[in-house]
Amino acid sequence: MTSEQMIQIMQRQQLSNQDVATISGVTYRQVMSWRSSQYPIPIMLSFILSAIDEGELDVEWLMNKLQKELAERAG
Repeated sequence: MTSEQMIQIMQRQQLSNQDVATISGVTYRQVMSWRSSQYPIPIMLSFILSAIDEGELDVEWLMNKLQKELAERAG
């Protein structure tokens, strides 16, 4: 996935940089480095974004699961 493809999916799916950071478990700054093509986009993130864009994965479900997992890990 190219940075342009990632940006297009983010726009179509109304995903913010922070949403992508949460989904991928990285910082906002790392997402910006992918958007600017400084670093390659990890293949698993490419799969997740593609699944969201193709309607195979619901972003609300994913965000709820991630938030629950993060809350459990925090104690």
